[in-house]
Amino acid sequence: MVVQQLFCQPCQRFLSDRFVEGTCPSCGYEDARGDQCDKCGRLTNSIELKNPRCKVCASLDVITKNSDQVRINVVIYFFKLIKVEGLFALLSGFCGSTQAREK
Repeated sequence: MVVQQLFCQPCQRFLSDRFVEGTCPSCGYEDARGDQCDKCGRLTNSIELKNPRCKVCASLDVITKNSDQVRINVVIYFFKLIKVEGLFALLSGFCGSTQAREK
């Protein structure tokens, strides 16, 4: 899945919401965070901010760039893990009973 995200050129990294500040597109507050504006309370997406800047290095050299995202269906892997854990429990129980008989 491809998602647009802010990218800091000097840091050479994609910026999550907490590492971005800029001007609120709604009220014009200049220190709005990447997820919301503390002045008007509007929830924002970091790519909507005007004049975004990196909070890590304070650079204004921030661009919007496509980021490839990997989504994992945790539920499927959880049930697979349960099956594997059950198999290990079965095998350890079998091996444990064999060891008990050998003594």
